[in-house]
Amino acid sequence: MLGLLYKDFLLLWKQYLFFFFTMAFAMMVGVTATVTNLFFVLFPVLYAAVLPPSLVSMEERERWTAFALTMPPSRRTMVTEKYLLGLLLCLTMGLLNMAFSLVFLALGEAVDLVARLELTALGMAFGLGSMAVQFPLVYWLGAERAVIATSVVAGLVCGGSAIFSFSGALRPQGLPVQPLLGVFLVVLPLLAGSWALSQWLFSRRSL
Repeated sequence: MLGLLYKDFLLLWKQYLFFFFTMAFAMMVGVTATVTNLFFVLFPVLYAAVLPPSLVSMEERERWTAFALTMPPSRRTMVTEKYLLGLLLCLTMGLLNMAFSLVFLALGEAVDLVARLELTALGMAFGLGSMAVQFPLVYWLGAERAVIATSVVAGLVCGGSAIFSFSGALRPQGLPVQPLLGVFLVVLPLLAGSWALSQWLFSRRSL
């Protein structure tokens, strides 16, 4: 498991280095977000959740998945590692979001930490929900056939959150706590069910 995670982090660093710089810029913009640019608070976490399904597709195109099945890690372990990677990426982006907020607060900017925490948590919920839909599609259809479906899902989540932000539904002063908890109560069981479904689908696929 740790070896697979290490491999994926090296691959992310090599293939998506520009992503990290883009996310850092988005976080800095998001720290001083107003009602017209709150999407920059959500975007880093949303995009982080898109990367693990993209890695699965990349590995299948390069035939790495078939090669990996000749080694000790089981299919269950391979699926679990990708979900764990997604959780770690979302959590990392969330923590970096808050770290940027603390830095700007120390520099004298007017930053509402509670609102940033709530918006970051909402972004994580959107991102994990997107990941829960994309993974089963990739493990069911395969890399080539799933690329359009996963792109549509990612586009809908990012586009929907942008419209939600720009429409004024999100306010800089924060969100009600009860609806935010309700979102996680829906997303976390969805993610667990997605993990179980992905394992079942991947176990039935021939590579």
